Amino acid sequence: MDGGSAIAIDMPMYVYSVIIYLAIVLAGHVVVSIADSFASLEISTRLKISEAKAIFTRILLFVVRKDYLCIASILQ
Repeated sequence: MDGGSAIAIDMPMYVYSVIIYLAIVLAGHVVVSIADSFASLEISTRLKISEAKAIFTRILLFVVRKDYLCIASILQ
């Protein structure tokens, strides 16, 4: 990936998110922050506008003891 490439983060602000954020910046890339509350259309729009080359996200979201695939909202 070329230096200065946009890399998205679609995660709640946990310690891991901050580590990923800082690593992207230290590697010379641009961070594209995506609120974890965004709907799939909003995520898609943000990724297209930024021309992000990669995205960090969580795979499973645990809500009321049920597993929901978060990646599905990004792939729509």
